[in-house]
Amino acid sequence: MNCPYCGKEMTKGWVQSARKVLFTTTKKEGTFIIGNRNDVVLTANNFVGPSCAAYLCDTCKKVIIDYAEKTE
Repeated sequence: MNCPYCGKEMTKGWVQSARKVLFTTTKKEGTFIIGNRNDVVLTANNFVGPSCAAYLCDTCKKVIIDYAEKTE
């Protein structure tokens, strides 16, 4: 995948976490964040190694997450 900002080739990898990763429209505080129905869960396997495919541009310092490509 090419970076939409600079056009250079991006590196495919994974965003990984100890807990599920959410996209929210407001920043939530606390250690345990509980999502609501408007939040988007970006990861799969949320109880055993949440991850989702991502592409990193080392030039622009951007990460693009393809949450359609959740790992099962």
